[in-house]
Amino acid sequence: MRLATIAAALVVALCASASSGSRPSIIAATAGLPPAPPAEARAYGNDISWPQCPKGGGGYGLPGPMAGASFVVLGLTDGGSLRANPCLAHQVLSVKARHLWTGAYAITTYPTPAELTRYGGVGTLSERLGRVGAAQADFNLSTMARVGLQSPTVWVDVEPRTPSPWSASTVNNNAVIDGVIDRYAATGIRAGIYSYDKAWKAITGGRVLAGVPTWVPVGHRGRDVARTTCAEASFAGYRPWLTQWTDDVRDYNLTCPEVTARTTVGTLGIYSPPVAGYMAILFAAN
Repeated sequence: MRLATIAAALVVALCASASSGSRPSIIAATAGLPPAPPAEARAYGNDISWPQCPKGGGGYGLPGPMAGASFVVLGLTDGGSLRANPCLAHQVLSVKARHLWTGAYAITTYPTPAELTRYGGVGTLSERLGRVGAAQADFNLSTMARVGLQSPTVWVDVEPRTPSPWSASTVNNNAVIDGVIDRYAATGIRAGIYSYDKAWKAITGGRVLAGVPTWVPVGHRGRDVARTTCAEASFAGYRPWLTQWTDDVRDYNLTCPEVTARTTVGTLGIYSPPVAGYMAILFAAN
């Protein structure tokens, strides 16, 4: 009882600490949620997007989540920031039928001149870029509402894009990213960042984002490297919440729940809630 009281107090303190920062921390209630795998306090799943759409339907016909998946992260876009995944509605129905925990991610890009004119409004360039970022977040939120997809966290995919290259100014690039994160926060949704060291440094200057979860890919280096990466500092300065590896057929992911408590500067990660509580921070139950 004494340990339970201490743990409960720590959870309350951590939640209060996170909510007092510049970006709100949304932690969903865990009552009534489906069970998550207890092994090593980790859960395994996949991410899917337009490449899993049928051939002739905008994709490559790649397979969906593996049979043993606990969760799936669904791509909202088709490779651009203001274009929807063409088969997202079908994918949402499919994962709900399997009662998988669901999350969401979306590409973020630097605006074209036409997009800056359409969404940027007036003001300084930084202000205009922030509005474009907000418009990208709004597009994704509208897409989620249209297909009936819920997720307490939306991952912001920050990578080089040949059709929509990032600018040479890290200040300008960060203005777009801030616009996306702030708009999600304004609607009560946590934003996480998906990226990798080289890309993050080139696009943002290696910016440290306290309190923002990170999702780190390890490429073809496999599950064991993905597991050990959980204990390493990510591209944004703090240990990741998710890691990913691929075999070119599927993208595989695992949770890193031991860093759940590390949501703000000064928080030491001294308490990890049960896996179900961790899952509810990142995913919606079905």
